[in-house]
Amino acid sequence: MRRPHPSAALRPVFFCLALVLALLAPGCARQTGEPFPVAAYLNAPDNLQGNRYTLEAEIDAQLEWREGTGRLIAVRPLGTEPARLPVFIADTLGANLMVAQRYRLELTVRRGGLLYVNALRKL
Repeated sequence: MRRPHPSAALRPVFFCLALVLALLAPGCARQTGEPFPVAAYLNAPDNLQGNRYTLEAEIDAQLEWREGTGRLIAVRPLGTEPARLPVFIADTLGANLMVAQRYRLELTVRRGGLLYVNALRKL
């Protein structure tokens, strides 16, 4: 009688682990904040302090850049009323940005209504 290979007993465990990771990973990778409420922000930006949102926008202009700190840019949200919003992107993100490029921005509303970009991905 043949003895099973020692790794044969671990195959079901590895299979279950791979299945769990495959089911969880896509949800984690695509997990984003709720859509940025442009109208609410324009009416009362301080009411949104500390909240995290997702904003799809097109870069309109670079307003200011400070080496080692980051840049303040103006963006136009996609698919909403025409608005121009200032967002801050830290140098630590290492982003190469150009006017007219479109991005999905993961941002936090900070003190004074500052829109601080935590992550961005080109659309």
